[in-house]
Amino acid sequence: METKQSDLLDTKCHLRLAEVAHSLLKMAPYDPMTMGCQGLQRYINEILPSPDWSHEDLRPALVNILRRL
Repeated sequence: METKQSDLLDTKCHLRLAEVAHSLLKMAPYDPMTMGCQGLQRYINEILPSPDWSHEDLRPALVNILRRL
């Protein structure tokens, strides 16, 4: 049985990670090195696509990130 990384994170973790990513994306226009940040890239490429975003409690995190992008 394969466990996805997102299965290990609860809603609170997803919301907090989205807040951190949102803060980094706010800085990106003023600091190009921020977009090269490995943590931000991993979040966008690995964690953001993984959860089942149809759950109502996760939607604020997704909406927050998509608005910033």
